[in-house]
Amino acid sequence: MVKATVSIQTPASNDAFYETWLNADDLRQWLGEALRGMNYGLSGERVRVELDPRVGGSFYYSDMRDGQETPHWGTFLELVLGKRVVFTGFPDDTQPVKSLVTIDIEDHEQGSLVKSLHDLLPEWSEFAEQTNVGLESTVKACGAFAAARGGSSE
Repeated sequence: MVKATVSIQTPASNDAFYETWLNADDLRQWLGEALRGMNYGLSGERVRVELDPRVGGSFYYSDMRDGQETPHWGTFLELVLGKRVVFTGFPDDTQPVKSLVTIDIEDHEQGSLVKSLHDLLPEWSEFAEQTNVGLESTVKACGAFAAARGGSSE
C-alpha cells in the first residue's frame, strides 16, 4: 500500500478534536470548509452525512463534485477516546479491500498534534498527493471548528 501522512498541530484539545471528528452535526459544519480548503475547486456542498461512531459502526458522507454526488464511506475499527480513530474508507463500497486511515491525537502545549496515516490501495497510488492535501485540510478544519466551539486547550 502507498502511504499518505500528515502531522498537524491544532488549537483544539485532544478530546474536543476527537468528539468533533465523530459528531455528525459537527462534521456537516466543518466538512464544507475542509473541502473548499483543498484548493481543487470543490464547492464544499455537502449532500449527506451519516455517522455511527462505534467500533463496527459505519460512516457515509457525500459532496458535490462537477455536478455529481461523490460518496465516501467506511467502517470504524478502533476508537480510543481523545487519542485514536481508525477506520476503513473507500469511495466504492464494492471493493473487497479498503483503504485504512489511522488518526492519532497527542497532547501538545497549544492544543493537540494530530497525526494521520492513510494506507492507499496500490491502484490509488497516483492520488497520494491529493490524499495528503485532503488529510491536511480535514484535520485543520476539524481542529479549527472544535477550538472555535470552546474546545481549545487554553
